[in-house]
Amino acid sequence: MKTKTITFLLILSLAFNMAIFAGLIYFNFYGRINHLPPPGVHPDPGMQNRCAYPHVREFMEKTREMVHPLRMEFEDSRQSFIKSLMNPEATEKEIKYLFKESLHKQMRMEEEIGKHMIEFRKQMSPEAARKYFKIFSRQKHNQMKRRRR
Repeated sequence: MKTKTITFLLILSLAFNMAIFAGLIYFNFYGRINHLPPPGVHPDPGMQNRCAYPHVREFMEKTREMVHPLRMEFEDSRQSFIKSLMNPEATEKEIKYLFKESLHKQMRMEEEIGKHMIEFRKQMSPEAARKYFKIFSRQKHNQMKRRRR
C-alpha cells in the first residue's frame, strides 16, 4: 500500500478509537449523574408513596423485626460456608453440610417473609394490594439492577 493510504487509515483508526474512549468516559462519569433525582426527592417515587401510609410502615417494621433474627442466622451460616471454602483442610462433606444448612436457613427466612406478606395481603382491598405489590415489585427490580452494576 501507499504511504498516504496507510497514514490515512492510521489517522481514521485513531479517530474512531478516541471517539469510543471518550464515549465510555462520558457515559461512566456523566451518564449516571444526569439520571439522579434532585436533592430531597427519593430515587424511587413508589417508596415515598408506599411509606406514606402508617399501616404499610407498620407492616414493614414488623417484617424487619421478625426477619432480622432469621437473616442474621442465614448470614452467619453463609459466612461459615464461605470460610469453609477458603479452608484447605475442610472436607467436601463438611462444605456440603454447611451449604445445605445455609440453604435451609435462607429458605426458612423466605418462607416467613412470604407468610407475613400473605397475612398483610388479607388486610388489603384488591386495588390496594395491586398498587402496593406493583410498587414493591418495581422496588425489588430496581434493587437487582443496582446490584448488577
